[in-house]
Amino acid sequence: MARKRKAKPGFCNSEVCKRAWENSHKVQRENGTGIFSITHEQHIINGKKALEYCRKNKVGCCHDPKLMAAAHKKSDLTNRKNGTGVYGMTKKQKSDGGRIGGYNAQKTLKRLGLGLYDNSNRVKGGKIGVEVNRKNGTNSFFDKKLQSTNGKNGGKITHILHPDLAKEIGDRCKINHIGVCGQTHEQCVAAGKAGAKTNKKNHTGFQGMTHKQHVEAGKRAAEANRKNGTNAFFNKKIQSEAGKIGGHKNKENHTGVCGLSLQQRRENRAKQILPLQDTKPEKKLQGMVKALNLIYFPHKRITDIEHSYPCDILIPVQPGIAKPIVCEADGMHWHNYPFGNEIDIIRNREMWAKGYKVLRLWENEIKAMELSDLQNLINKFQGEE
Repeated sequence: MARKRKAKPGFCNSEVCKRAWENSHKVQRENGTGIFSITHEQHIINGKKALEYCRKNKVGCCHDPKLMAAAHKKSDLTNRKNGTGVYGMTKKQKSDGGRIGGYNAQKTLKRLGLGLYDNSNRVKGGKIGVEVNRKNGTNSFFDKKLQSTNGKNGGKITHILHPDLAKEIGDRCKINHIGVCGQTHEQCVAAGKAGAKTNKKNHTGFQGMTHKQHVEAGKRAAEANRKNGTNAFFNKKIQSEAGKIGGHKNKENHTGVCGLSLQQRRENRAKQILPLQDTKPEKKLQGMVKALNLIYFPHKRITDIEHSYPCDILIPVQPGIAKPIVCEADGMHWHNYPFGNEIDIIRNREMWAKGYKVLRLWENEIKAMELSDLQNLINKFQGEE
């Protein structure tokens, strides 16, 4: 014997009960009683409370996805049949409602980390999608024909509507071999090689010559210029004349070295600090003078003689030094050991005449010199009149 299904309390399937429910619903709507006695805002508040309660206590269709899907489906069928809900709205109402609903749904998904905001599923889905597209060629990124067609059409449209943007895109296409040309990098390289091969064969390239012919022509032209002096680079007369013209212009306009007088050049030379780096003998001599607690000036220019120059060390007048002393650390090669240069001898005479004491030491002497040796030489100068 089949078991009899137990009826839900308060509900039955009879037509009388359905009519009674519809009449009750109609009366409530007319009189503003029941659920129709509260405002829309109150309905929303009550709905939120009920939703929160269901989620908290894990009851109702809001907690069970299957029940929720079935309830939504049933509600959608009812709305479609009766022209209520979304189906009873104008196009603008649908648009506004959809925008607000979408925004609220996005906020909820972001808060719960679901849907597009589930990073693990998103990365996994993206990898699967890329693999499928690569395998089936179902995306323009993996379909060369689509790339070519889209590039050509996009290039034409862009050129008509946005000339500046077209130029920028064109430059990128030239670099990356994509876009308007509609060819991949490999296709462009192959076409270039084929074109070069054809040019070599038919002599249709630059001036109808191959690379080898260009090189040979350049060598012949260089040889002819060198032989006949038909180019300024190989003609000393042309170079000399050009130099003379430039020198005359400098003298007239007071520019360059030729436009300066001897005095001006000497003044400019006096402002230069030479040498840029001290030699080892100079460094040792400076250290010894410093060890004797004497004030000194390295590379001080002697200006009160005819052949002025920057000396290696000048020890000015100070307690214990009656007359200024000029110390020179002469290199054996540059200063013509053991005789000395002519200009050095001339400067020595001029400085002695002006009251300087001159101490010239060869680099081998400085190398073997002790501090006491230098002190004795300075004391010897002080004893001389």
